[in-house]
Amino acid sequence: MNGTDMPCWWMVFRLASVVAAALGGLSCGASIQAVYEGDVRFEHCMALDAQGDVKLPIRRACWLEWVQFYTYGQTRDRVIHAQIRIRQLSSVSEFVDPSLSHAGDSGGPAGGR
Repeated sequence: MNGTDMPCWWMVFRLASVVAAALGGLSCGASIQAVYEGDVRFEHCMALDAQGDVKLPIRRACWLEWVQFYTYGQTRDRVIHAQIRIRQLSSVSEFVDPSLSHAGDSGGPAGGR
């Protein structure tokens, strides 16, 4: 016995449990690096959506990659936004230019005659 009237194995056990709890507390949650990478990739996909000259398959691939690899630590609204964008980009034909799809709406031969 030592001078504290506690067996030596009990002190080692208590010390080990304190160290384990401290290390466990540090490892909870998303790492700062993972959240940062997810933020950067999300903004990259948003920028691709804002550029009109980027092809739809590239935009869709960006969002698919983000959902597969970068959602750890991200907020639910971002994940939902990405899933909606994937559905929107999947429902549009790759061969139709969205900027030209409303050209016939201003009247003309196919108007309401």
